[in-house]
Amino acid sequence: MTTKATTASRHPRTLIGTRFGFWVVVGESEPAPSGMSRWICRCDCGAERTLRRAILITGTSRSCGCMTGALKSQRSKFQHERRLARMLENYIPEPNTGCWLWLGPYARRDYGHVSGFTGETLAHRLFWRHHRGAPPPGLHVLHRCDTPACVNPAHLFLGTDADNIHDMMAKGRAFWQKPARGA
Repeated sequence: MTTKATTASRHPRTLIGTRFGFWVVVGESEPAPSGMSRWICRCDCGAERTLRRAILITGTSRSCGCMTGALKSQRSKFQHERRLARMLENYIPEPNTGCWLWLGPYARRDYGHVSGFTGETLAHRLFWRHHRGAPPPGLHVLHRCDTPACVNPAHLFLGTDADNIHDMMAKGRAFWQKPARGA
């Protein structure tokens, strides 16, 4: 048996109507000078190209190029969602206080730190945004429990700069306040 006969028996004679990524084969073209079969393909955007069979079968070409941005955006969104899901599982519940203690990296003053989500942010802000939506401009995400590592949305509330300073002073956390005796 010759190679050409083997090739012909292994591969279907026609690819017309077959979909490869965003391409649909609409007709057969003249073979390439090397003898390889070529097919007329139409992309979902309407562009037509002549492609070799091997390019279609191996997935080397999935579109005319019109979908490159869409594919990158889709892949980027998927990666972002996977990373966000991992971040939102990166805590351990503390049974005595109900706090969810952040297990990731920490920033200044023991606040959980997250990078890569619209720049750098603090973990409790990320959890607030995920569970309650973005805070309005001018408001901060504050802790009821006074535990900087806590990311439990039930322990968080919104407040202005003045609310934040009042809360800090009421809890004795101002840097100029002396710690209570025995603390």
